[in-house]
Amino acid sequence: MSVGFPYAERAARAREASKVLGQAALARKRVAGVGWDRADPSFSKWEHSVEAFWAAIRDALPAEFWESAEQVQRGDPAGVEWLIEFLQADPYYFRSGYLKADVLRWLGRVPLDEPQMDRLRAVVLKAVTGDWRREFRRYCTFAKRLDSPAFRRDLDTLSASKNGDVSNRAKRVLNALDGVPSIWHEWQAQQRMSAEEQAAALARLNAKTIQSVLEHVRRHRHQMDLREVRAQLEFIVRMGSVEAEELLQELEPTTSGDTTT
Repeated sequence: MSVGFPYAERAARAREASKVLGQAALARKRVAGVGWDRADPSFSKWEHSVEAFWAAIRDALPAEFWESAEQVQRGDPAGVEWLIEFLQADPYYFRSGYLKADVLRWLGRVPLDEPQMDRLRAVVLKAVTGDWRREFRRYCTFAKRLDSPAFRRDLDTLSASKNGDVSNRAKRVLNALDGVPSIWHEWQAQQRMSAEEQAAALARLNAKTIQSVLEHVRRHRHQMDLREVRAQLEFIVRMGSVEAEELLQELEPTTSGDTTT
């Protein structure tokens, strides 16, 4: 199924309508001690701009989108195609990032077949190589559902990119696949805990982080830069990992001739 909806064109119209609205808002005249001068033409122009803006936002999506979204939210996979095509098109306009994050959350409620998951893997990889947007954290969370050897290989390749932003985003997705917790979410949760609860949570986080890092190093050590292997192992050694210390010792014969600095 191909929807064929002109997402890019409609998103451009929505962005332009947003720009016009901003200009009209700044152009409104104000009467001292009264407020906006509603009799001035600038005020009616602003009102028309508001109407045009919300019309453009409505027109940015096909008529079938919200019905499909409701189906998926109820657990009915009948509307999945419309939502996947929306993510593939990746339109950018006012609040589209929030909507993409919602769509990813809704898709987590329904079964997906392998071709659909392949398309969504491509969506995640596109998010890794594109510009950073607020919905990227939701892509990381959703990626766990798409885990596969080929998907990991693609992410491993991107994690070695010379573009630091692409490399970091690929590593964030890999961390999500390996169950490495988000530091920000852990910090938020800890703010609501007592000192004793925070200490216990930190211990659990340390144990989980140590295990995740060890598994990642063991799985990818032959593809990783030696300095990165050492850095990751030394980090969890400082967290008290005896296994990491032993693994570092095992690496010494291999790395003793390494002259990189």
